[in-house]
This record gives sequence, C-alpha cells and structure tokens, in this order.
Amino acid sequence: MNTSSYWQEEVETMSREGLRELQLQRFKKTFSIVANAPYYKNKFREYGVTADVIHSIEDISQFPFTVKADMREQYPFGLVAGDMKDAVRLHSSSGTTGNPTVIVHSQHDLDSWANLVARCLYMVGLRNTDVFQNSSGYGMFTGGLGFQYGAERLGALTVPAAAGNSKRQIKFITDFGTTALHAIPSYAIRLAEVFQEEGIDPTSTHLFYLHGEDIDPFYNEHIISTPFDAIYADMGTSARAFSGEDTSQIARAITNERHHITVESR
Repeated sequence: MNTSSYWQEEVETMSREGLRELQLQRFKKTFSIVANAPYYKNKFREYGVTADVIHSIEDISQFPFTVKADMREQYPFGLVAGDMKDAVRLHSSSGTTGNPTVIVHSQHDLDSWANLVARCLYMVGLRNTDVFQNSSGYGMFTGGLGFQYGAERLGALTVPAAAGNSKRQIKFITDFGTTALHAIPSYAIRLAEVFQEEGIDPTSTHLFYLHGEDIDPFYNEHIISTPFDAIYADMGTSARAFSGEDTSQIARAITNERHHITVESR
C-alpha cells in the first residue's frame, strides 16, 4: 500500500537539473525512434534538423509542429514510427470533420499511460481503499479505458459503468458505495440532475473527476452547483492526459518527465 503523498516520489520531487537531464535523454531517444517514420524523416530533412542539433530540451523549438491536419493526411498509420507488430491497441477521434486522428499504442505505451492516469488520480486523493465508478464512454474514446486502467493501477475497486442509463448509474453509486466518480462535464451535470430528481444525496461520493470536454463558463457554473464535495479536472489530448489538478484545486501538476509544454505565438 502506498502511504506517501506522492505516487512516484522520485520523479515528482526530482530537482530541476535532474528533470532537465531526463527530458533531454528522452527527447533524444524519441527523435531516434520518430525519425524512422518516412513522414518525419522527410519533414526533418525539410527543416534541416538532425540529432546533432539536440543539446537541451529547449532545442525542441527547432523542430516542426505536428498538427491535426498532418494526422488526418497520414491516416491511418502514416505517423507510426515503431514496428506495427508491437502495436496492441489503437484509439481514434470521432472524425466528425474529417479523417479521424489515430493513435497506435504498444504495450509499453499502455503501461505508461495507466501509470500517468494513476498519478493524476492519486494527486486528487484517490486511494486503493476507494470505489471508483468510471461513467465515461468506452470504445475509441480514450477516457473510458484510460481511466479504467489508471484506477486499477492505483488499486482502487473500479466499476466500469460506462456512460448513459443514469438511473442505473445512481443505483451503482448507492449500492456499491462509490466514493469517486469519473465522467465528462456534460454528463456530470446530467447525473447531478438525476440525483435531484430522485431525491438522493450522494453522500458516499467525495470526489468527482472530469475529463474529455472543455469546461466553459456554462459548464463551470453548473458543475460547481452539483452535490459533490470535491471536483477536479485534467488537461490533455486525444492521446492521453498530461496534467492534473492537485488537492488545492489551484495548481496543475504537469507530468514533466514525460511531456514538455511550450507556449508558441502564432
């Protein structure tokens, strides 16, 4: 049982110098793998970037962006840099405005992803004594399986409720003693409405984790008024989350040993 304040204390308390060195090592390794993909090989040649230009993580500014249009043009597997025989799962966006964007995962990718989700959940207070109800859509959307495996990695009793059938969700919460709930913001609002309609106070559920939609002022106003004690959210992409709130609900902790965040002006 992990009784620490940290999920991965060695990484989360790493010195700035140690973190920079780890980022640099992983940047170089990532480049050596990505350069195997014909698309990136040509792109790097076009921009004149090679492994020789990498001296610090800041050198990432010399590399071209990969934008959604690139991912659509290379649909389905044009951006895969590894060996497809190592691929064990793929996820994709909905593709409502064009080709879906496809992310292919190796087993190592899935293990890393589960660990990062576990870390985000641990930061907001989820522990292996909790009952975690995953009321998120399963399938090509990453939120369902990502949080399923993350909560299991943490050791919480995980209820794969999926989305929809709200009265059944409420029954699970009351019968199983759900202490933590995960859903997209719009469905969180709907569940709160059903609680009110049914005259039920979700006293056992102390934590609500939101994922998968922007929380605009409308959502924010309605989510704050829901009957849950603590509400948290993360930030990420269709591939995976890379940031989560801590229990202060003020700070966002970024998984810097895996992701480097930059702000670029356009």
